[in-house]
Amino acid sequence: MALPPVLLELTASSQPFHRYTPFQLLNITPTLLVDSVSERIPVQQLGQILLAGLNDPSVDVRVEAMKAMRSIILKGLTGNEREEVGSHLILEAFKVGCTTNPSRLD
Repeated sequence: MALPPVLLELTASSQPFHRYTPFQLLNITPTLLVDSVSERIPVQQLGQILLAGLNDPSVDVRVEAMKAMRSIILKGLTGNEREEVGSHLILEAFKVGCTTNPSRLD
């Protein structure tokens, strides 16, 4: 099985570590979903995957998704794709950061 389908399946796993792993890989290799497929994943679908990670119940997954989002916006998207989804993803990342329970940061 090709790597992108496996990564996409892991993002929907019931196990937090499984959901964490694709975002970790995308943070390290932001062009992975582009370089390893013959057809690019639509930028809207990629945005939805990142948003799902940003809203994950596990704080570890949310943090890794935020790191992956940063890497993908900087190195994995074309200029037009950045224009299309970048600002929305950044806004959502700030929303998630603002809703984090401050007492859990101590």
